[in-house]
Amino acid sequence: MKKTLIALMAMAGCAMGADLVAEWDDFTNLSYTTGESTYTLTLNNGSSVNAETGDMWVDGANGTTKLDLTGAGLTFANGFTVHMQVKGITNSGGKTPYGLFSVGTANNSFAALAGVKTDETGYPVMFAYDGSVTKISTSQEGTANNTVLANDVFTSVTVTMVEGAFKFYMNGDLVATGTKTGLMTDAITTLALGGWVGSSDNSLLDYTLGSLAVYKGAMSATEVKALNIPEPTTATLSLLALCGLAARRRRH
Repeated sequence: MKKTLIALMAMAGCAMGADLVAEWDDFTNLSYTTGESTYTLTLNNGSSVNAETGDMWVDGANGTTKLDLTGAGLTFANGFTVHMQVKGITNSGGKTPYGLFSVGTANNSFAALAGVKTDETGYPVMFAYDGSVTKISTSQEGTANNTVLANDVFTSVTVTMVEGAFKFYMNGDLVATGTKTGLMTDAITTLALGGWVGSSDNSLLDYTLGSLAVYKGAMSATEVKALNIPEPTTATLSLLALCGLAARRRRH
């Protein structure tokens, strides 16, 4: 349904600035195939998939669940976007920030991490770069209370990373921004859930994951909002399709 909505928006002239690499609305199948490319999630020993709901339990305390992104062409220079549904976060140990996810390159498995500081009031967002000791200057935006991520209701989290700017959104609203230039130039090869890509005793986080999508390109605030539009009814989809067709005819 999400892909259908995005496609219809593009037909109506609202083209996305980021291209889908891989996505999961449930995790009963850990592989996603598009064209000639297949991307596979590899669960660590502690993580598991609920066969009834399709949700994934991410157990950061036992290493990280990893997604091989080799060949996806993701770089900090061009940017990328990670979109996920999260609930029930709790830190599993180590130093903050406790990582929702991290990315690594072939030459550095500690390239960057997006996480929260569950040991502080309000669970402020924090980005880290080149290992947990190198923090990225992060500003909290608005009055969002990130403790909702610990609730038993899914919250939408969207993170964009690009040279010079990291952004963290919840339910489509910007809650934190980070500034970092001089990022690594190597292609990103791995995404890890619940901590660093490389072995580390820091930034360990447990949570339930309801969905996951990775995009090539850093989405704009408008595009992030579009990801959080409630799924449309069949009638709405038909109307969007007609509007898109009419717009195309007018252009011709």
